[in-house]
Amino acid sequence: MERENRKEDGKILKKILEFLKEYGHTVWELSQKLSINEDSVNFYLNKLTNSKKYLAGGFINSWRTHGGSFVYVYVSPTKKRDPLPEKAFISLPTAGNEGEKGLYQRVIILDDVLGPNNEPAKCIEITPFYDIHIGHRKCDMDLFRADVEQVRKRPNRFAIFGGDSIEIALGDSAGGAAWAGQSIPPDEQRIVFENEIRDISGKTLVMIPGNHEHRTTKKTLMCPLREVAKSLEIPYFAGPVILDITWRGFRWTFHISHGRSGSNTPGGKLNAVGKPRNYVVADFFIMGHVHDKKSHRVSRLVPRREFREGKLVSFSIMPKVERKIICPSYLMYEGTYAQQAGYTPGSRESILIQLNADGSSTVATGSRTLEGDVTGINI
Repeated sequence: MERENRKEDGKILKKILEFLKEYGHTVWELSQKLSINEDSVNFYLNKLTNSKKYLAGGFINSWRTHGGSFVYVYVSPTKKRDPLPEKAFISLPTAGNEGEKGLYQRVIILDDVLGPNNEPAKCIEITPFYDIHIGHRKCDMDLFRADVEQVRKRPNRFAIFGGDSIEIALGDSAGGAAWAGQSIPPDEQRIVFENEIRDISGKTLVMIPGNHEHRTTKKTLMCPLREVAKSLEIPYFAGPVILDITWRGFRWTFHISHGRSGSNTPGGKLNAVGKPRNYVVADFFIMGHVHDKKSHRVSRLVPRREFREGKLVSFSIMPKVERKIICPSYLMYEGTYAQQAGYTPGSRESILIQLNADGSSTVATGSRTLEGDVTGINI
């Protein structure tokens, strides 16, 4: 008889818990649902409140209504997020770097980084993620996730995010009812993006916003990508940034911007990405925005000075090879504002930057393989 009573008590406790998980209930409401008197409800509530077995880490909370009755509700345990991945690089403080308002980011990648087959890496690979447009119904999430996975599983592959990572189409955004093309509301796009890249946060060298994120900034003075970067501990800059990467005694300098251009010609787009060459000396000039894929080598003569104990001991003029890179988009073409406006379809291929152990560098442009390599032209 006692065992039967315990079984019946267990059933009632489970029912009360189910009700309290839905929303708050008063003692009277519970008595009506369970067809028992209010004294019995109070007995079971007291039993449930002290039961670790049924609460499973949560607890019963209560508050008094204006009429004096108590409302009871079950509060689920707070889920602890997994710790962030360990950083695969060292970020150094630099003179003039004021966080998001700075212009310069310097990172050191450890010399002993491994390659995809767990052998000493022959190169460092960098995937530039531009114009993902998470939240747009035509965002190619499968392609984006495949590239993220390659960064995650290849020890020597790193990432940069160059803006328009999320769609953020508002009612007055360019394109009229562009907001209607979203599959995810703007307030959820940041959360989705953060969850998608969490596993590669320790290999993301830098993050900047694009014109789509600026839609929010113009109205609220808050950038959603800044919140993502803060949560994932990713270096964030509010605009173009100069990035220095040091590995095995060599240094490569990048000028990274989201970019802007209204040109439909290859030359016009390459001229746009090369504009900072007027005031910045770098090995790579990278932008996106135009949803195209371009890579071009250019040369310039630069002075080289060597000093010893503060005195100039040699001076020479040397040729320097620079690369202008335009990164493709993860946004498909048909049914988007680009098709409606008559823009040229964007590229669906890839860009992969390789920094070699001998100090040289190459840029692979072409199609992705299942192994994560990029086949095509190397310049």
